[in-house]
Amino acid sequence: LEVPRLSTMECEEFLSHHTSSLHIQLTPRQYQVVLQYLLLCPLPLYLQLLMREAGDWTSDSDVSTESFPPASSIEGMIKHLFEQTERDYPVAMVLHSLGYITASQYGLSEAELMDVLSCDEQVTSELQAPPTPLQWSRLYHSLMPFLTVGVGVGGAAVLRWGHRKVWEMARSRYLGDVEAAHARFQLLADYFSGMAKCQACIHGDECPHINH
Repeated sequence: LEVPRLSTMECEEFLSHHTSSLHIQLTPRQYQVVLQYLLLCPLPLYLQLLMREAGDWTSDSDVSTESFPPASSIEGMIKHLFEQTERDYPVAMVLHSLGYITASQYGLSEAELMDVLSCDEQVTSELQAPPTPLQWSRLYHSLMPFLTVGVGVGGAAVLRWGHRKVWEMARSRYLGDVEAAHARFQLLADYFSGMAKCQACIHGDECPHINH
């Protein structure tokens, strides 16, 4: 299903709404630069990706068309989003968290994801402990505009990608490697069958997650 492109008036309305709702103050110059690129790719998802970049600007930020946007297509902006996230947070936690969310058929609750990550030896080795809710919340906050909370089996609130294009690129990036995909699917299967154990349980320590 193709997402309809925004008209010039709709682009201006969407941009004004997003800056207001996100409490982003743009100078007239910054506003025009964002609008200029939105008109070249007039889609709501592209605007969300642009606003993620603009959210870090101050009134003194020198915004030039040479440095902004990082990419002129949705695919390029999503790739930039993933690359930046992998730079800003522990890389194994990013790769595996997003892999599990992408691999899950109906989505994962935050408690389930935390449990699965605590069973993941690469993640716990990188962090030198099971991941904490604070570590996950920081990662989640950076991706929040692109994730959605849905209703899973039994009515539980679950996380899943909110845009098909983001899901497609996440699948290619985080499940494209056969070994990585097998590891993500296998640990999810073990977890939901009750076979997986978190690293704290394996070593006889007190389990930090209530669902184990």
